[in-house]
Amino acid sequence: MSHFSVAVFSQTPGDVEELLAPFIEQVDADSPYAEFVGNTDCDFDEAAKAKGYWHNPNARWDWWEIGGRWRGLLRLRPGKSGYTAPLEHWHKDFVYPPHRCDAALVADCDFSPREAQIRQAARLWEVAVEGDAPREGEEFFSPWKPEYYLDRYGDKETFIRQESAFSTYAFITAEGEWHEQGRMGWFGMDDATNESIRQYEEKFQSYLQEAREKGLAITIVDCHI
Repeated sequence: MSHFSVAVFSQTPGDVEELLAPFIEQVDADSPYAEFVGNTDCDFDEAAKAKGYWHNPNARWDWWEIGGRWRGLLRLRPGKSGYTAPLEHWHKDFVYPPHRCDAALVADCDFSPREAQIRQAARLWEVAVEGDAPREGEEFFSPWKPEYYLDRYGDKETFIRQESAFSTYAFITAEGEWHEQGRMGWFGMDDATNESIRQYEEKFQSYLQEAREKGLAITIVDCHI
């Protein structure tokens, strides 16, 4: 199964659950998001009066939580405040870094890349793709061959830009539109391509600016599928 980050843009943080609802995986005959699929190998369904099952063709998650594996992803501007999710279960020992949160007004967040992020991305490419040896004190682990990075990002410049820029795997607009890099499957595998990622990043950065101008909130959600 897979976890992936989703930025939910909304008029208020309280709208997050409503915006995520149309993309739930578990549905039945009473769900407004369900469609019936006929299948003679399945049991007879009383509601549909046929053999088959109910599914949501727009399903993207089976459960979610605010923050999750991406707790503290948002960086606040000086003097601004945001929301931090309750620390429960396996997150109980997590300590939020200063000026970090899980939800806030877009205008109150600092999305600019840090020099350290740019350097880290550059070195990862040099080690994983170009074959450079790690320097003293450096630790890099990548399960992927160089071909993976070349196919997915195309070149070093694109990799650095995408890795250092603020982004999430998917986002939902305040109007309820879902956008994603690719369709997420099991074990963290997806069907994203260099082109789909490029198009997604353009949409994300454009909507981020639009959300700032409209006074929208942003909430970081950990989705599981």
